[in-house]
Amino acid sequence: MDDVPVFDVSDGSLERLTKEKPEFILLDGGTHLPGYSRLAPTYRMAHPGEDWRATLDKTADLLGKKSCVRDIIGEYESRADKARQALERSVRDQTVAFLRISAKAVILYGGSKQGYTGPVLYGDLGLAPHRLVSQLTGRSRRSVVLTPEWLAKLDADHLFVTFDRLWGHTAEAREDERLAMLPGVRNNSVYEVDFLTWMNYGILSHGKKIDDVLIVLA
Repeated sequence: MDDVPVFDVSDGSLERLTKEKPEFILLDGGTHLPGYSRLAPTYRMAHPGEDWRATLDKTADLLGKKSCVRDIIGEYESRADKARQALERSVRDQTVAFLRISAKAVILYGGSKQGYTGPVLYGDLGLAPHRLVSQLTGRSRRSVVLTPEWLAKLDADHLFVTFDRLWGHTAEAREDERLAMLPGVRNNSVYEVDFLTWMNYGILSHGKKIDDVLIVLA
């Protein structure tokens, strides 16, 4: 999207957007600046992150691209199905967990219904979550902060981790300290992945997650 101009909704001004002369404006549910509808036809998207298929379908409908969606989603599901079959052969019943690490906390993400990662890891790819995933995050919660005691018990066969450096500076020494606490480090079964890719929803980021998993586990 290099050719798409950046518009910062946080400055409270529509001046720059007015200069871009948009033909259609699509907003997410968290954007509340008034005046958009005076510039162009405007639609506010509920954007349920986990239901990215519905979001994509609605967007395509609004932009007159409805006929493309079925094939695009079908390609993703076919890709995920092939990946799942490959992983069934390579990892079988080995357990998996995903952690978001910052200077302040280590966050464990939830199961197949909630969050950025679970629907891909445990849903689309059919990987087995470590017992702490369901025990601590439950069915309705997306993530939970791990205490040092719980972190020491996270002996998953495979751990995917990402470092949250966007909301403050994370010292390298602090990262090393937290990584050293993970049982999987001793077995070389901890894999660092890109923050923006994994802390996101949608067909593009989910497709990249599948690629990342296949690289290390297939």
